[in-house]
Amino acid sequence: MERAGFEADRFRILLRDWPHGETTVLTEDWDRSVGSMTFSPDGRTLLVTAQNLGNTSLFTVDVASGEVREILHEGTIRSPAFAGDRIVFETALIAGHDHDGDDCRGDGRGARRVRPPKRAVRRRRPFADHDVLSEYRQ
Repeated sequence: MERAGFEADRFRILLRDWPHGETTVLTEDWDRSVGSMTFSPDGRTLLVTAQNLGNTSLFTVDVASGEVREILHEGTIRSPAFAGDRIVFETALIAGHDHDGDDCRGDGRGARRVRPPKRAVRRRRPFADHDVLSEYRQ
């Protein structure tokens, strides 16, 4: 945030040459606030989650150019990490779907559900449908 407490400010990604180098704003023109981020093993790409049109989407940020690319839009993406040539992440419980985890290729394509070994699967109990406004309708 450029000015703490100002509502229109957003969190930006800044890079600094270590230990005494210059600080560079990487995402000055990007209109999102970063939720989480992690570097790729080669340090050339950042994997970033950010609130995006009612979702928590997954983005990549090129460290050299600052180019931001959305790779997964829908749902609430949590805990992304690089795993070889794929990205693993958790998708939060939304619309009745209970996910153990997911992965996709580095470009966001080929998303698939990842299941733990059968011995690690716990018995799942269904969630009740919840009506947010039910407590106000009396």
